[in-house]
Amino acid sequence: MTGVCTETQHGSLVGVAETWGRRPINSPLAGTGSTAQPRPLLETLRVGLGQIIAWCQEIDAAAKIGLNVLLTDGEQLVGSRWGRTLHYVERLGIHDCEICGFPHIRHDVRHTYRAVVIASEPISHETWQELPEDCIFAVTANMTLARISHAAN
Repeated sequence: MTGVCTETQHGSLVGVAETWGRRPINSPLAGTGSTAQPRPLLETLRVGLGQIIAWCQEIDAAAKIGLNVLLTDGEQLVGSRWGRTLHYVERLGIHDCEICGFPHIRHDVRHTYRAVVIASEPISHETWQELPEDCIFAVTANMTLARISHAAN
């Protein structure tokens, strides 16, 4: 997420994300103290978006919702665009900063460098793509952006 969060807000967001990431199960493990198992990351994002949108509509059904989300488990990155602009660029090779001329990364030259940069607005003169409204996406293992579906589905 971008922007400024107070410590309290940040803690609340982490707690909500952790709650979305778990689901009750009925399993033979009942009685072991375990009542939840990890939820797949895309499902966690869908459930979280649905809950936030429902809360917003309860407060003011006519209000415009602006919600871009990036969520990771350290291995995958998924996100959504909802009511705000969101752009991305896929980079093959190291990219020098347009302001200072340095790449701002440490990279092992024995490996091909790939990256996906996601921002509310284009931040360089590269050819950026705008994500469609109300979409869910994932960054693939080979560093490309894959549009999964509309968030409402």
